[in-house]
Amino acid sequence: ATEADVAAEIHHALIKAGSEWPAIAPFVASGERGAIGHATWTDRQIRAGEPVFLEVGGCLKRYHAAMMRTVFVGEPDDSLWEAEKLVQAAMAACIAAIKPGATAGSVDAAGRAVIADSRLGAQQSSRTGYAIGIGLPPDWGEGHILSLQPGETQTLVPNMTFHLIPWAQVPGKGGIGFSETVRVTETGCDFITSLPRKLFVK
Repeated sequence: ATEADVAAEIHHALIKAGSEWPAIAPFVASGERGAIGHATWTDRQIRAGEPVFLEVGGCLKRYHAAMMRTVFVGEPDDSLWEAEKLVQAAMAACIAAIKPGATAGSVDAAGRAVIADSRLGAQQSSRTGYAIGIGLPPDWGEGHILSLQPGETQTLVPNMTFHLIPWAQVPGKGGIGFSETVRVTETGCDFITSLPRKLFVK
């Protein structure tokens, strides 16, 4: 299959499930292209022995929820399983840090510290998440309003909604990412996305 084949299946599944057209087309990137944060699909053939990085957003009444998942074709090597554990730990740290009164910067710091402590040489992008909500093309994000990034002092309040995006760029291997859309509650956060968060193996 090609990246385009995967994108076609994603579009079909989204619309059949009741989604409106999302503000951003699905990102589908295989092999080392997975290290590119926002790579749309190409006609590249997906090969055995490489990861496929996916980022997909569903939309209802123009409100969006987005998630990233990674699929590996074949059997991942130890470095990719280690990257999966790393990103899972970073996500858990972000989730634990979210509560009313916490600053956006403190949530970023919690996830970023996990990635930085890795032996993989993995890198976190410039932010660990961003506000998400009503969106029209070209973007579903509200990062221009609030991002989970270093030094951000804005405090979180209930019903803020964020797309958490801890991910690891593994040198020479591509990107491993799992993201979730969450809503801040009185005591922490609730998940809006629900697909199992794991490295899928095909």
